[in-house]
Amino acid sequence: MAQLADNRQYLEAVISGEDPSKTTKIYDNWCQNYEKGMAEVQYFGPAKLMEFFEKLNVPKDAKILDVCAGTGGVGRELVKRGYSDIHAIDGSEGMLSQAKQEGNYKSYTQLLFEPDSKLPYGDNEFDCVLLAGVFAPGHLPIVALHEVARVTKAGGVVAWICCDPKCYEDKDKQYADGGFYKVVNAIKEKGLWKEREGFPIPVPYIEYSDGFVMAYDVVA
Repeated sequence: MAQLADNRQYLEAVISGEDPSKTTKIYDNWCQNYEKGMAEVQYFGPAKLMEFFEKLNVPKDAKILDVCAGTGGVGRELVKRGYSDIHAIDGSEGMLSQAKQEGNYKSYTQLLFEPDSKLPYGDNEFDCVLLAGVFAPGHLPIVALHEVARVTKAGGVVAWICCDPKCYEDKDKQYADGGFYKVVNAIKEKGLWKEREGFPIPVPYIEYSDGFVMAYDVVA
């Protein structure tokens, strides 16, 4: 893939399609300049998610999964807070290679997410699962939240930061007609998780949209 001219072109490219394989190739090309580029477009995903992380009361010895970890912004912040049992998974080898340079994760797993993909972890394996900036066209399928709930222990917590899902209703059919909240609520209706008190929290997110930090306690 040819290099794009600037960071806004990269941003537009990664949220303009529904094909995760194409998105992954863009990230592979952008990975070395990704963090600088996202700062340029006022993306606050990992920083804002971690700003409210203390509210989750996650023990220091918790086993934590960072889904779509990218270049490791969440892992970096977790280490600063004294966490060490942190695991990364992402679709882009390039992004993971950047994260590996800092060595903040115990494991690095490359997986191209499709709607029917299974996370390569056992049931109830993690105390906490975090997702920063993963919900957009061509990124993590919304239905993957079922898998996220599966790998989280009862008594554990799932938290993410995302922009207003309405931003993508005309870009990706899975977001149309409130599709994002249909998946979130279906998991709730199955009795698998419940919304953490005090969430969602509105936050600045990226230059084209404010966002939310959302958190769910896994109960089964």
